[in-house]
Amino acid sequence: YQEAAVQDWGIHVLRRVQHSGFQDSWAPAVRANSNFLGQAGTLTGLTEMRRGLVLEMTPTMTARLDGARASNGDWEYDGAADVGGDVRWGIKQNLTLNGTINPDFSQVEADVGQVTLNERFALFYPEKRPFFLDGIELFDTPSQLVYTRRIVAPVAGAKMSGKLGATTVAMLTAVDDQRYSASGNDSPVFGALRVRRDLGPSSTLGVIATTREEPGAASRLAGADLRVYHSRLYYVELQAAHSWTGSGIGPDRRGSLLAATWDRTGRAWGFHYTAKAVGPDFRAATGFVNRTGVIDATAYNRLTYTGDPGDLFQTVGAFIGLNRIWDYDGLGDGAIEGSESISPSATLRGGWQVSGSLARNFYGYRPGDYAGYQVETSGGLLPFEVAVSEDDQLSGSFRITTPTFRKFTASASISRGQVPIFSEAAPGRSQRLEGVLDLRPTQGLRVALQATRLTLDRRLEPTRYSAETIPRLKTEYQVTPAIFIRIVGQYTARTRSALRDRLGRPVQVDGRLDTGATTNEFRMDWLFSYRPTPGTLFYLGYGSTMDEPVEFRFRDLSRRVDGFFAKASYLFRM
Repeated sequence: YQEAAVQDWGIHVLRRVQHSGFQDSWAPAVRANSNFLGQAGTLTGLTEMRRGLVLEMTPTMTARLDGARASNGDWEYDGAADVGGDVRWGIKQNLTLNGTINPDFSQVEADVGQVTLNERFALFYPEKRPFFLDGIELFDTPSQLVYTRRIVAPVAGAKMSGKLGATTVAMLTAVDDQRYSASGNDSPVFGALRVRRDLGPSSTLGVIATTREEPGAASRLAGADLRVYHSRLYYVELQAAHSWTGSGIGPDRRGSLLAATWDRTGRAWGFHYTAKAVGPDFRAATGFVNRTGVIDATAYNRLTYTGDPGDLFQTVGAFIGLNRIWDYDGLGDGAIEGSESISPSATLRGGWQVSGSLARNFYGYRPGDYAGYQVETSGGLLPFEVAVSEDDQLSGSFRITTPTFRKFTASASISRGQVPIFSEAAPGRSQRLEGVLDLRPTQGLRVALQATRLTLDRRLEPTRYSAETIPRLKTEYQVTPAIFIRIVGQYTARTRSALRDRLGRPVQVDGRLDTGATTNEFRMDWLFSYRPTPGTLFYLGYGSTMDEPVEFRFRDLSRRVDGFFAKASYLFRM
């Protein structure tokens, strides 16, 4: 067993070296230890261990009880049970086919809360569902054209991924729930195909094709990308994609994405230069491209000093950045947004890390975003005036992280600066505090505490615009190797005042006076897991969402929704 494990590790090391771009300098040392690695092979011809092909079937039974308050004020539960399952087939040595019907993701914990009140674009949430996570890296492209969170509640899916010689193949198809279609009566179908070919030891050429289809509407995309390493420390990456979108309402949309990157990864000096142009009609229905109609150019230079063992400063470095964004159809009109920044960092003796940033930003407003705005005055309604831009927005931040101690790890950060309040097209000031504490008091107990606090204040009218506070506590306890318990609690307190113009006057939106918004939500989830062997398991869990009128009182909490769930599955391996 030990010899087999060492040989697997040796093959893994050789493959990583082969694709890292540093094989010329690592090869002698690896070859010199080839006997220890169990004759794992050479860099150009690996002798792989062979295994028998495996077919795994995991039938699953799930049951749910979802509770909500009825119109008469009573609390009512609606139950449902379902049967599903997963299939995993090793078609070839490095090629696997996965399939699922009625997948259940109840064991996946809720996303960590993010501050949202001053965001203009969609936020990215990482994938956590096991079916999509397996082999997800094979769908990677320079721009994220495959984002499986777009598949909200799949009823069925299939995925094939692996490597055939020098070619990596990944294919995914899924059918989503009818609730997420335009009509509410059709099931959207997603598809993605990613093929990447190795060119020599480290360069690659790839193609991507995706689609989202439902009756009367379709969004399709095709693209290609190339990564070429040169001069040992450099690579160039190019990408082009084109999308076709039609909904049956209005004209079809067609748009393109073009991107280029040049990178140097050196010990003392490196850089990363990127340019991307995304057309206003480009749509990635299965990807995550949250801003279109812009041309974005960024240049980062990195300087790093490495000290001697025992020095107070083990490493000292800084990223120096420059960014400019232009309107896609108005490149000659000048940049609409941009920034200059410097981000120093240092690793101290013992593992302490400190970092920070200083930046100057400028932002532009788009008058079309405020088309429904009107200002209330004693003389009647007036048009809402939109400034051209906010210039010379200065900001800074500081962060400190402890070493990885045996019992805990912690980090804390603070950032302050001048920012636009986008919903009011007015200047503001922000302050953000964040802290993370990971505790490991025993071998089986893990406690993670996270907290974020963001406040936005108006500059012209010195009042509070918004405040968001999101603490989160997660406790995990491995009772035995087979029994696991997880409890997660998260409180989300958001307050936004009524919209004002730059002179402090009330604002109507689409004919209605905006009065602000307040949310004080407490989410609690717990999970009991019994897993004697991988794939064979029993889950039992409960989750509830509660609201209260005043934040963090915990006295007047009122349940809004809750639910129980159970899941049982058994793994058959053939």
